[in-house]
Amino acid sequence: MEIFELTQPGRLAWLALLPVLYLLSRPPRPKRDHSTAYLGLWVQARQRLRRRPLRFRWLRFVLLALAFIALVVAHSEPSLGGRPGAKNLVVLVDTSASMAARGSGGSAWDQAKRRLEQALEEIPTGIDVRVGLYADEVRILRGDRATILERLDQTEPAGAAGVDLLRLVRQVRDETTAVWTLTDGLAAGGLPEEGSLTVVGARSSNLAITACEVLDDWPLPSLRLRVTVQNFGPDRSLRLVVTGGVAGSLSQDLSLTAGAARNLTLPLTRTRGGRLELSLRPAVGDSAFKDGLGLDDKVVVEVPAPPSPTIAVRAESDSSKAVWAAARALAGEFGGELVEGAADRAAFLITDGGQLADLRPGLRVLSFGTVLGARTDRSIAPRLQDWNRVDSLTTGLDLSELRIESALVWRDLEALPANSTTLLRGDSGVLGVVVDGPDSSSVHLAFRLGESNLFKLAAFPQFVRRAFARSFGAEARPRLVGDPLLDAGESDLSGAGGGVPGAAEQADRPLPVFATPATRLALVLLVLALLFLAVRAYV
Repeated sequence: MEIFELTQPGRLAWLALLPVLYLLSRPPRPKRDHSTAYLGLWVQARQRLRRRPLRFRWLRFVLLALAFIALVVAHSEPSLGGRPGAKNLVVLVDTSASMAARGSGGSAWDQAKRRLEQALEEIPTGIDVRVGLYADEVRILRGDRATILERLDQTEPAGAAGVDLLRLVRQVRDETTAVWTLTDGLAAGGLPEEGSLTVVGARSSNLAITACEVLDDWPLPSLRLRVTVQNFGPDRSLRLVVTGGVAGSLSQDLSLTAGAARNLTLPLTRTRGGRLELSLRPAVGDSAFKDGLGLDDKVVVEVPAPPSPTIAVRAESDSSKAVWAAARALAGEFGGELVEGAADRAAFLITDGGQLADLRPGLRVLSFGTVLGARTDRSIAPRLQDWNRVDSLTTGLDLSELRIESALVWRDLEALPANSTTLLRGDSGVLGVVVDGPDSSSVHLAFRLGESNLFKLAAFPQFVRRAFARSFGAEARPRLVGDPLLDAGESDLSGAGGGVPGAAEQADRPLPVFATPATRLALVLLVLALLFLAVRAYV
């Protein structure tokens, strides 16, 4: 049923001027009567001119009143027809990674796009439609409906649903704005109770890598992966495979019971560096292996290439053989090459005695009793007072049995470059320092290796190994490539498609009734008012 409606009914108060219009329409009465002998001539002249006598004519007044009424009603902005309802629609579409889970009807994301495309064709053209994509943040799609659908086709579900959906719906919804939520039912805070709702997808089982940590011994070739694999489904057998960036490939067969999680530590050896891929695959002979979501079955780690394996040794003729033994052990640990004295083409330099006049940036060196600069003062039989218990080079090491025959005198670090950190301190001054640069570090001890018992201590091999690793800085570290790992809640598809308790009752709440535009009558009434005035002119 069409409804006549006035947008500004208060303007009808102008109709109170109708009595004034009536009084103005009455002909004026003569103020005085005059007697004249020419009355007959005046009557004949009026008849010849065919002029009517001045008197009130009801038809002329009615036409004038109708024109005035039409003008006042037009001023009140009348409309006919239309339907009350929502004038704006905000569509919130879930783009979290779980929407990529596939079932018999395709992925939940494909179902959501089809439902939205169908709805946009049915929604009246006068409704303002805005589409918001939400996962860990909200992204608004702008443009006409064709542009919105095109941008939806270019969007891929990724990330976790970190947005507070319930709060978002409450913020957007108002008296004139309806909210429609399209989701797979895995919202962190539950499904909204307000607005329209469509739950897509279907519950399914899933295997997922929910945690991955890289423990790297760079620049040494060894590294370890700490991985957590979870089974969101029935008892399953699978294979965990590591390829790329490491020596050969590693595979491990696993059997996980329903809902179980397994923590694994995988020791690996880097070779050329590059991308290391950790993936879940079917067990051998398992042709029925099905997984609901593929985004959480793979982790890609960018592994830095190992440094140049060349180690140079610069030692005096009477130096202890322990220097060469330490260099050979270090080179053998990661397949390095041992050269003598060629510091310009070596990745790491070990010196015993001698002099380093220039500690240039980027020089990686471990020196024992090497003169830095021009100072040559020495102390006899200095005693170790303490060592740095916090620095990564010496933390956890026991140096209490260290004995020194003689050492260079470094007082208050005046003979050392900037950025020096004290490692060892004796009664004669500083006995060991580390010099950290932006990309490299160097370690310097004030005593020669042969003039101490350091090489006999259990801490010596670990100290050399740490000095080598420290010298290459902390810039080259493995990093995860791509989106962050999904949390367990996003990978658990048991509640997808309304599979959680209570979700079925909330699913598929239909879209509301939308307002339809009414026909404006102001122009029609203005034309009608002009028509009344035109007819009045001939009455």
